[in-house]
Amino acid sequence: MLLQGWPDRVARAGPAIVRESGLSKQPDRRSSLAIGLDLASRVTTIGLEFALPAAAGYGLDTWLGTKPAVTVVGVVLGFLTGMFHAVKMASRMPGGTGQPASNGGSRERRPGP
Repeated sequence: MLLQGWPDRVARAGPAIVRESGLSKQPDRRSSLAIGLDLASRVTTIGLEFALPAAAGYGLDTWLGTKPAVTVVGVVLGFLTGMFHAVKMASRMPGGTGQPASNGGSRERRPGP
């Protein structure tokens, strides 16, 4: 059978695949609390980036009497800024796609048929 024993072969080849692909990274040496607080501060920052421009736009609209012009600008600006940083943070997380795809390490590519 072709697939018989495949988990063992994959388990043995796993470290080699990681080394060849260039995806191995140093483990995070911070404590769990430090990692959690770092993530919480990043999520809080993104939440504030969504909310504060809209709130500032509403405040300016109330003060200037131009409802809803500046509020709409604040909502759009906050959404764009928040989404930019959310995508950037997600791509840098472990398991994300922050690194460009590798073609198998230092092996040369052969021309196809």
